[in-house]
Amino acid sequence: MVAKALPDAWSRTTPTACLEARAAVSAAALREAGVDPQACERAADLLGPVAAAADPTGRPLFAANAALALPGDAVGRLWQLATTLREHRGDGHIAALVSEGISGLEAHLLQVADGRFPDALIRQVRGWPPEDWATAAQALHARGLLTGGGSPELTPAGRAVLEAVESRTDERAWTGGLSPLGEQGAEEVLALLRPSVSAVFASGIMPEVNPTGLRRAG
Repeated sequence: MVAKALPDAWSRTTPTACLEARAAVSAAALREAGVDPQACERAADLLGPVAAAADPTGRPLFAANAALALPGDAVGRLWQLATTLREHRGDGHIAALVSEGISGLEAHLLQVADGRFPDALIRQVRGWPPEDWATAAQALHARGLLTGGGSPELTPAGRAVLEAVESRTDERAWTGGLSPLGEQGAEEVLALLRPSVSAVFASGIMPEVNPTGLRRAG
């Protein structure tokens, strides 16, 4: 999808305009969904120093977001900090996938096989052609990570690879990023934001089945 959009997109807008619109629309959507500004402000106070101190090595999306000025309002500031720390984890996740020889497309297939989201949804959102999707599935099958057939499932080897990637991602997200919070600080952030998360889900702004694989907590 990125390859289809660039560089033509820059004849219609600018990176600066896109960043400004992203920040404004995201904060407005969260406020309309009913998040708690006071909770956002306290959480932002806790996460700000963590994001500033996190290790940017090999993390381009994190580094790019960390370089942006934080908005003045609490909701916008928390959204940007959460985005920055999400990209820190995301960049680490890509590194873990690369270390296992898994491409971006193959990563989607493994998550589909794990039941995180339907293949039709992620193929539509990411724009992968059917032939590329099939080729990647065959490659994972040849490596013994997926079963064959029209609805591939994880093999024991595939499950082990996926679990190793997720475990390494979580470990590096903590040691290279969130650890200054400590367990108590992390629990405080979760407690502060839990009502706002419930409000976001209740608003319908995030579908129950979504490309991130996030599900409503029980």
